[in-house]
Amino acid sequence: MVPVEYLLGAGYGISLWLITSGLLKYIKGPEWFAFVLEKDTLNPLPEEELPEDVREYKNRLEESFKRSVLERTRKIAIVELLIGVVLLIVTAAITLALAT
Repeated sequence: MVPVEYLLGAGYGISLWLITSGLLKYIKGPEWFAFVLEKDTLNPLPEEELPEDVREYKNRLEESFKRSVLERTRKIAIVELLIGVVLLIVTAAITLALAT
């Protein structure tokens, strides 16, 4: 059987890891992710040769994509933060209960 102290240490470690990674994801956002697509693959024509309306539409699509990735990343970060805080509170409560 595993000693209780090891389980409590694991609880604290996992909760602090979740809180830290959630904060980093929330603050840094999707810049940490690398996309594999090359610029030449996305642009069959040079930027100057595209018609103005196509260029505007492309820019709107890129901004929409960036915004959706940022929102999704922030939602995941908030969930990680909440799980980490709940786990930290539960682990602290168990520690206090065992101390008495």
